[in-house]
Amino acid sequence: MLKTMVIGGLGALLLSLVMKAMNYTRETEIDGDGNLIVRYLIMPYGIGLAGLLSLAVGVYQWFEPRNHQYPGNLTILSYTPIAISIFCFLYAIFIYKFRATLKNNEIIISRWPFPPVMYNLKECISAESTVQKYVLTFKNTSKFKIYNSISGRKNFIELVNKRI
Repeated sequence: MLKTMVIGGLGALLLSLVMKAMNYTRETEIDGDGNLIVRYLIMPYGIGLAGLLSLAVGVYQWFEPRNHQYPGNLTILSYTPIAISIFCFLYAIFIYKFRATLKNNEIIISRWPFPPVMYNLKECISAESTVQKYVLTFKNTSKFKIYNSISGRKNFIELVNKRI
């Protein structure tokens, strides 16, 4: 009983440390041309690690002989974690490739596998800041949201406010 409580407490502590690390950001992010960017810094690696752990559970359950006796066991205990790991890997790649670059009076957002999206700051009709995000609204009713977990947020928002 005591062992279970200690392991549970250590698991909660480890989870809180991982979540804190995933929200680590820097004030300024700069690309190779000297333009300010915002990007996810630690989060893609954390999600990739979750995908690896889920894949390990699925493979481990696949090699358990008792799971092959009943097809329902194999589906739930092996195939589902493997499917979750594939989604984790794809999402980790997606947010690893996410970049929003501020060039002159444009914000260029590049996301894999989608084509780049450009927003002209002259078309910005409002800029709102809430506790968890910063929202730019443009004339064509599209919105660009910058969440607190994105690295380079502080100086990017300051420069955007100056250029609006």
